[in-house]
Amino acid sequence: MEIKPLVVGSLAFDIIFSIPHDFRQSIPLEGGEIRNFNASFIADGKKEFFGGTAGNISYWLGKEGVHSDVFSAYGKDFWEKGYEQKLKDLGVNIHGNAGDHTAHAYLISDPLHQQLIIWQPNVYEVNEHQSLLDFFIETDLARYQYAIFAAGTPISIEKHLKEYRIGATNGTAIFAPGQVTPFFEKENFHKCCQMSSILIGNDIEFQHFRKWGIPDNITQIETKGELGVWVKHEGKENTFPVQKVEQIIETTGAGDAFCAGFVAELTKEGTFNAAIENGMKLGAECVQLPSGQGS
Repeated sequence: MEIKPLVVGSLAFDIIFSIPHDFRQSIPLEGGEIRNFNASFIADGKKEFFGGTAGNISYWLGKEGVHSDVFSAYGKDFWEKGYEQKLKDLGVNIHGNAGDHTAHAYLISDPLHQQLIIWQPNVYEVNEHQSLLDFFIETDLARYQYAIFAAGTPISIEKHLKEYRIGATNGTAIFAPGQVTPFFEKENFHKCCQMSSILIGNDIEFQHFRKWGIPDNITQIETKGELGVWVKHEGKENTFPVQKVEQIIETTGAGDAFCAGFVAELTKEGTFNAAIENGMKLGAECVQLPSGQGS
């Protein structure tokens, strides 16, 4: 029987600008401090790609031959620009509210792979109010052995985890807050961890997690770029060495690709370590592409 994961997160269009220098050079300092922020950037490239956390994760799951269900919100441009069809061709079913305009992420990337991101939620603002239970009955949710809760808002992630747990009391919930991590507070971070089985984040996000204190009940997976992946699972710590790549082109979506590779291996009944390795493989493949979904 096919194991189909549920992916809860954003669908978006990524507008990626590349600039030829360290963008910190454009931040004016007075006495070593930022007094008035008025930075200017000259881009040497601008491209639009399909993106969003749920979109990227479901895309890479599909590339691994794993069909998935996505819960999100999207606009009419989602199907007008061909994004819906691209995901459907990979076995992805989309659930959630529709509106006028899909979310947009504006990303500035420099040669050091640093990023400045502006998030325009558009119809995705309804995500805090829409309910999983409006689109799935409890017995439906119980069928999802694996569910990924990626970037939304702290309120929406906590809300949707609670709703998932109403039907799927024994499912594996993966908490991957990503770039909304700084907006969490200790209390709702802990609530999300208590309802989750696995916490995934990069080294910057883990600085916040550790500041709040990570509950002992949850498996921890920290992606550390060139330092590989650190894991704490069943009380044991382990580090997986980085998978070498020929050239890093764009890091947008690499964490989503990792999540997808990790879950894809679990749905095929692979071991936990094999799932980590598969996540690293897809993450390495992603950074060699111009966007979180390649093109």
